[in-house]
Amino acid sequence: MTLLVQRDGRLYFSAGSLARLAISGQDIDDDLDIALADIKVLDRHADMLIVNGKQYPHCGGAYNDIRLAAKACGVTPRVRDDI
Repeated sequence: MTLLVQRDGRLYFSAGSLARLAISGQDIDDDLDIALADIKVLDRHADMLIVNGKQYPHCGGAYNDIRLAAKACGVTPRVRDDI
């Protein structure tokens, strides 16, 4: 699954490999490319997605999709929803 944050802050989804998560784009300081099996903690706060303690702005809307993709791959990260 690939998430690309566009210049206007909108989130672009691409299915790609559902066993991996990639995040890049506007306001993303460190691009993420990680196997879903390596996600230990998945959190969300408002429009912020938090993966293993690292914050990704404008990606909070993808929280449920990432959680479901992980579950479909047999991965159960510790999840916390702060909204």
